[in-house]
Amino acid sequence: MNQAIEIKDGNWSRNERIFFRFIFIYFCLQAVPLDWKYYSHIAAIPWSHFTYRDLFYISRYTPQIFSKPGYGSWGMNGLADWVVLAGISAAGALIWSHYDPKRVSYNGLYYLLRIILRYRLAVGILAYGFIKLFPMQQPYPSVSLLNTTYGGLSDWKIASLSYGVVPSLEVYLGAVEILAAILLLNRKSTFIGAAIVIGFTGNVFLSNLGYGGGDTVYCLYLLSFAAVLIFYDLPPLINLISLGRPTAPHAYRFSFDQYDAGKARLILKAGFIITTFVLYASLSLNMYLNDPYQYPETKGLADATGFYNVNEFHLNNQLRPYSLTDSLRWQNVVLEKWNTISIATLQPVNPDLSNSEEIFTNDKLRNYESSGSIDRRFYTYQADTLHHALHLSNKNPAYKNDSWNLDYWRDGIDRLILSGVDQGGDSVRAILDRVHKIYLLNESVDIPKKRSVFQ
Repeated sequence: MNQAIEIKDGNWSRNERIFFRFIFIYFCLQAVPLDWKYYSHIAAIPWSHFTYRDLFYISRYTPQIFSKPGYGSWGMNGLADWVVLAGISAAGALIWSHYDPKRVSYNGLYYLLRIILRYRLAVGILAYGFIKLFPMQQPYPSVSLLNTTYGGLSDWKIASLSYGVVPSLEVYLGAVEILAAILLLNRKSTFIGAAIVIGFTGNVFLSNLGYGGGDTVYCLYLLSFAAVLIFYDLPPLINLISLGRPTAPHAYRFSFDQYDAGKARLILKAGFIITTFVLYASLSLNMYLNDPYQYPETKGLADATGFYNVNEFHLNNQLRPYSLTDSLRWQNVVLEKWNTISIATLQPVNPDLSNSEEIFTNDKLRNYESSGSIDRRFYTYQADTLHHALHLSNKNPAYKNDSWNLDYWRDGIDRLILSGVDQGGDSVRAILDRVHKIYLLNESVDIPKKRSVFQ
């Protein structure tokens, strides 16, 4: 008779059956989108303008019982949610054990659980793999960051910038994640794929712990899936390789003898893989070519990008000469090629310590350049080039009321003069002179292209 055949892989002990019931419920709750908030976010997506940002947050879903406000927090649960899910799973396992005491094994459900975790893990790591393959997650340091002291950056920001200066390494890391996902989508190569995830994501997890990253729990979430997948093949491998004992492969098979069922399975699997990779590749490439998400997209003042010394500074009509102790005087100013102005002062900055991976379409919310910095104040600005006016707003959420209305004019190519008032009515006038600095990081790339080491 043509039907699905289950070949038993031995009877399970009572404790194994109870533990599996708990594990099955728990990981189904973690991996399968049962949270109504997930579907509310799905419904809110503008499908006519579907972007990688939407795909990223769909892929990063985890159930959130203790919900956090805001789109950016979607998909990032905490350990408190895990405790609640564990409690639900324990209660479910007890009820299940009461109504199903005679079952000798759960090979079929174990097979199903591994399928769920394989695909969920693959989808999750692909989301991060493609923003590394097209190096966007850790971008090259901006001019402001190149002029920030090492001690003025948070540990996590230093770690991120260390990857950003080597985009080829970031591309390689993205390729490793994508390879792991491909291996997870094939049952026979699942162990290798899960092992790569444990090595790779385990390193990211430790980096988050060591440098204060914000994705610690999510890394642990992915690692827990990989651990379940790798455990299936781990005991026989240890028995064979480490102990040198004769070891038989797993006897259990779940086969589809009905031709139509097997054909449908292959069609669904191929459709899922092709659709998933086409979406990830096309949307991430489009974002990389048109709007890499870490830095603002809006262009800044034309021909003004660079580092400026503050040659002369007046505050409330009082000249404040250069000083190593004056906390109110501007020390230097940087204009980026996008609409960001950063100002260095000796006054300590309450830093924006945002450190989880977020993709924002609104320029004002893109805080990669400003997060983790205590040396500089970062302002986004709107320019009225007709009236030579700038409106500056501090990007740091801790300084929501910090804004300036400034007039600007040029005195030659490299001199910029700013004059205006802040939100409190304090007046400022600053004469800025651009310094054509040579950055060793840029030189390390450009020198081999331009001249020999002897020039």
